[in-house]
Amino acid sequence: MVNAKNCIFTSHAHDAEDCKYAEDVWRSAKNMMDISTSGRNASWMYEILNSGIDVSNELFCVQAWTSQNLLYCTSCFNSQNCFGSTGLKKSHHCILNKSYSTAEYETLCGKIVDHMRSTGEWGEFFPHELSPFGYNETVANEYFPMTEDEVRAKGWNWHTEDTKPFEGIVYIPLPIREYDERVVGFETAQKNIDVVLAGTIVCEFTKKPFKIIKQELLFYIENSIPIPTKHPDQRHKERMDLRNPRTLYERACSECGKDIMTTYAPERPEKVVCEDCYRKIVY
Repeated sequence: MVNAKNCIFTSHAHDAEDCKYAEDVWRSAKNMMDISTSGRNASWMYEILNSGIDVSNELFCVQAWTSQNLLYCTSCFNSQNCFGSTGLKKSHHCILNKSYSTAEYETLCGKIVDHMRSTGEWGEFFPHELSPFGYNETVANEYFPMTEDEVRAKGWNWHTEDTKPFEGIVYIPLPIREYDERVVGFETAQKNIDVVLAGTIVCEFTKKPFKIIKQELLFYIENSIPIPTKHPDQRHKERMDLRNPRTLYERACSECGKDIMTTYAPERPEKVVCEDCYRKIVY
């Protein structure tokens, strides 16, 4: 939280004001709720995913950039006053990608909203039935992990991975110097590089197979980093485990006893203090 004001249940906020239930809101982001990634002079946004740069008055949109007054739109840019549209550029007064006059647009929008209210759809984000992904394939599962049974009980999709063991030849990475021509010479290094790029490594933890690409290998060689023996998904999971969960807990300041909110769960041993006590300790 940097230069943030009146931001509640919010993370990764920079120059943000009056935001609630938001993450990654930045650069003059104001008056937002239920937001993931929005900023650069964005304001009055509700239930938005990844929209920004001079945007305002957007509801239930995904990737609607440099636009204003959009409802239930996806991937629309430099557009205004659109409803239920996708892939538009420099468009206005469109419903389901069809252009209308201002009067026609306002009349038809009113009818659609009334119908959606009668069915209970109005005011809700795009339904999960439209998602082609399983819950465990999304970042939601990283921040709010759930079991397969819990996900299916909600009627959401779950991706079942192929757990069939790899039956090919497993490549065991050599020390990184064996791929460096500055150490072992050009011919030896090139031979080892060709073999590793063609080979399949099996994760030491999950047993999932994966490959190394050329650009990745060159990075490892240049920086003397050993070739990974864990699958990229496992490495990502371990990095995420180093972060606190996106959850706020009620705790008492370890110094003055004042009630505070923190990402450190009450049962954790760390000493957590309020802002006033922190300033006294640090300054």
